[in-house]
Amino acid sequence: MKRTLALLTLACAAAGAAPAPFVAEYQVLRGSMHIADARMELSRDDEDGWTLRSVTEPVAIFRLITDDIVVETSTFRFGETGPIPLHYHYEQRNSKKDRDERYAFDWAGGRVVGTARGQPVELAVPRGTLDPLLLRIAVGEALARGVLATSYAVVERSKLRDYAVKRTLTAKVKVPAGTFELQGVERVSEDGRKTTRLEYAPALDWLPVVIEHRETDKPTYRLELVKVVR
Repeated sequence: MKRTLALLTLACAAAGAAPAPFVAEYQVLRGSMHIADARMELSRDDEDGWTLRSVTEPVAIFRLITDDIVVETSTFRFGETGPIPLHYHYEQRNSKKDRDERYAFDWAGGRVVGTARGQPVELAVPRGTLDPLLLRIAVGEALARGVLATSYAVVERSKLRDYAVKRTLTAKVKVPAGTFELQGVERVSEDGRKTTRLEYAPALDWLPVVIEHRETDKPTYRLELVKVVR
């Protein structure tokens, strides 16, 4: 019976099976300080459509320092090779300076059209291109199937960027949600000054458990999973 279930699981993974919907809550740390909370939700819209949404807001005393609220939304569908973005919206609401990006993926024409900070954007993009939010799901899905690419094309800040990634060592990590064996990837910028890590828990259907961004001479920012509901 166990062998049959294992074979079924592998078969679903090989076919690029979509993950189960979830609501995940994270704490955002700057160094050792808890400065914000983030909520990421994956929901199914219809038989073929999905929405991934992330909302980040400052907590406690940090609300007096900054009123930044960041909302990211990606609508997409799943194909044989993984998630395929359709629309992406990034909105940062701030009393001093707002940031707004909206992109629509035209796969028939091989392009992305939209706006960034009020300026029109049109880019030719290769098949497999992702938006920044959907990258979190795509990498976990690729790790689960054992088909992680060495790089991912991502549309961000009005440009097509190439994100080269490499696997990190498997490690047991404690976060507020518990202790998990994590597998993940690391991306280092070309100048070596910025490093981003995405760490996933196979025990949680490859949900992102830790997302960390380090930059030379700046505080480390880290998201840690607090709770997940499926």
